[in-house]
Amino acid sequence: MELREITGENYQQVLDLSTGAEQEKFVTANLYSLAHAWVFQKTARPYALYEGEEPVGFIMFDWRPEKKWVEIWRFMIDHRFQGKGYGRRAMELALEKIRRAGVFDRVQLYYVPGNEKARALYRNLGFGETGNTLDGEIQMELILE
Repeated sequence: MELREITGENYQQVLDLSTGAEQEKFVTANLYSLAHAWVFQKTARPYALYEGEEPVGFIMFDWRPEKKWVEIWRFMIDHRFQGKGYGRRAMELALEKIRRAGVFDRVQLYYVPGNEKARALYRNLGFGETGNTLDGEIQMELILE
């Protein structure tokens, strides 16, 4: 699996990805996320997640080296690839990328209450709940060593 920059050649593939109806309430649509990335282009870092030549998901960072933190703004795996380990592998790759940058001391993210699969994945990767919320979403944080 790899993270690839989103370009004019692959953005439509990213837009075509979907979590499926059951999880729509937990994840922002990729169209909105790419618009968000354009508006906040100074800090947004959107990537397509590929397995070989197959797009399987999307992830976007809020990249803030001057503050020593990065937030995982968006994360989704297409419904056809869920339950096969792609989510965990994608998060591991994202954390590797963040660590390689060598400028961050923590990673933050938020999840929607009720999304227990996401919560369990993040906890298994070392994230802990901070007690903070934003727009009803629960913040988690991973301290990098």
